[in-house]
Amino acid sequence: MFKVNNIIITGNVATNIDIKEIGNKILHKFVIAVDSSYKKDGEWINQADFIPIEYWNYTEKDITKGEHIGIIGNVKQSSWESDDGKKHNKIYIRALRLYKTQKEHYIDNNITEDDGVPF
Repeated sequence: MFKVNNIIITGNVATNIDIKEIGNKILHKFVIAVDSSYKKDGEWINQADFIPIEYWNYTEKDITKGEHIGIIGNVKQSSWESDDGKKHNKIYIRALRLYKTQKEHYIDNNITEDDGVPF
């Protein structure tokens, strides 16, 4: 079956890696910082978006805070209710593959500030 929920994203690891062994697998939880920009009053504003990542593997992955990585995965959502009755919701990326990358190896897509975003 064809999966529509696919994501490819690159960013810098923004937190220390939280590693938990669960059964015969290892869960890696961390956050990546992703460059983002938008146009306001004719000027581009740059900011970072912080995206939570969960990665399951059979061995511990050697990734560290500050490292630039590429991720192939899908978007996941979970909901739960805490003991006090408060409802919680979390959206994160479940990484299927992680790649160590170098930010300067990416090609500029030649988007100018005059280009509009189609959505």
